[in-house]
Amino acid sequence: MIQTLTSGTPTQSTASSQRAASQAQAPARSFEEIADQYWSNEQRGSALNYLRSLSRDELETVGEQHRFAHTIPTLTGISSEGANNLLRLKGETIDENRDGIDEVGEARTFRFPNSNTPENVKAAWEEATADLGEGEMLMTMATFLPLPQFETDAAGRVTRVINPGDPDYVNRMEQPDYSYARTVENKLRALDDPSNPPNDYQYYLKAKEFYQNLLDSFQRHGVR
Repeated sequence: MIQTLTSGTPTQSTASSQRAASQAQAPARSFEEIADQYWSNEQRGSALNYLRSLSRDELETVGEQHRFAHTIPTLTGISSEGANNLLRLKGETIDENRDGIDEVGEARTFRFPNSNTPENVKAAWEEATADLGEGEMLMTMATFLPLPQFETDAAGRVTRVINPGDPDYVNRMEQPDYSYARTVENKLRALDDPSNPPNDYQYYLKAKEFYQNLLDSFQRHGVR
C-alpha cells in the first residue's frame, strides 16, 4: 500500500527549504543590531568567531560601516583588536594594545585624538582645530603619528625597523615623560629652523599660527 504524506512533521528537505525562505524574507539587520547582539551577550566569546557566524550580507554591512574599498572584510589572520573594532562604530574604535594605531579588521588606521588620549588633550585639540578643514586636520594630526623605531649596530647601521604593532614597539605617547606641549614646541622650533627655510611662506605663517594656538589651548586646559 502506498501512503501519501499530507500532514504532520515536514520532511528534512521541506524544513530546510522553509528555513531558507524564512531567512530570505527576514529584514536585513543594521550594523547597530549586528554589533549589539555581540556586545550585549555576556557569554559572547571572541569577536572573530562571532564575525565568522555572520552571513555574507551581514559581513557586507560591517564593511560598509567602516567604508572598506572591498566591502566584505577579510577575517583571515586578523588580531583580536582588529576583530573587536569591526564591531565598533567608525570613529569609536579602540587602540587596545596602545601602540597608537587602531586595527580594524586587517586595516591599520591612525586617528588623533584616539581612545587613549587624555580628556584634557581631546578638549584642547577640539578647541584648536574647530575651524580646520579635513585636509588641514589630517596634516596637523601627523604631528602625533606613531613613528617607526630603529635598532642600529655599533657602526650606526640600521639592523631592524620596529613598527607600531610589533610586540616590542614602544609608543612614545605612553611613556611617563611624554609631553604633548613639548611635541608642539618642537614643531614650532622646526618651523623656524634657519637651516630649513620654508618653501611656501603662506603655509609657514598658517602652520605657525595653528601650532601656537594649539600650544595656547594646551596651556589653558592644563596639558603638559
